[in-house]
Amino acid sequence: MSESTYKIFASPEFVQKLVTQDHLAVEKVVRTYTEHLFKGSLGLGFSEEEATELVQNVWGTFFDVLPNFKSNSHIRTFLFGILYNKAKEFRREKGKANQHEAIDQVMEDRFDENG
Repeated sequence: MSESTYKIFASPEFVQKLVTQDHLAVEKVVRTYTEHLFKGSLGLGFSEEEATELVQNVWGTFFDVLPNFKSNSHIRTFLFGILYNKAKEFRREKGKANQHEAIDQVMEDRFDENG
């Protein structure tokens, strides 16, 4: 991302367009940061499939909270903050799912159809 794009995204005028969900502003941010978020997800150790899902979750949350965005941080910082929180959430949910799988395996190993 060029320095001028960075400055444009930080401008109060651009942030206002984002907050009001101006189509062109939103499209510009999505086109600029989707690949960065995807690569960041891979860097956090997620598979390509998981990274794709994670990036979709980031954008979903971003659009949910966008009307309240106060521009206390740059959009990129804000997006990566969402990414890190979603990554923690994703891992926590995945860990819970793996715990249940282990219990299911124990039950199958110890009991047959007759109990």
